Amino acid sequence: MKRLAYVLFFTVSLGILVACSSPEEKAADYIESAKLLFEQDKLEKAALEYRNALQINQNLTDAWYGLALIHEKNRKWDKLYTVLNKIRELNPKHLDARVKLGQILLASNKLGEALLDAREILEMAPDDA
Repeated sequence: MKRLAYVLFFTVSLGILVACSSPEEKAADYIESAKLLFEQDKLEKAALEYRNALQINQNLTDAWYGLALIHEKNRKWDKLYTVLNKIRELNPKHLDARVKLGQILLASNKLGEALLDAREILEMAPDDA
């Protein structure tokens, strides 16, 4: 009976701690969890964690970029392109996303758009090879 009381107390305490977390903290926790899952090559679980973060805040470029990396690894080019455009919309100075988007544009033979993106990237980071 005491053991059940301890388990119940622990469960309720944990629930209260989780409930007291701010939405920003929850989203950050989802992103950190997703990064670890991605490193372990658990891509579906990582994608779910990134989506959980995005349900809290649709403007989290770290979560969008994590999804982009998953789409790239899964060779889902259309989804990758869509997500990278979303990142460009939210944070035009996200260099990693912009470079990946430029590579997709180049591979898709959209040379004018790729050149425009390359010029913008070079203006943002002229010393970054």
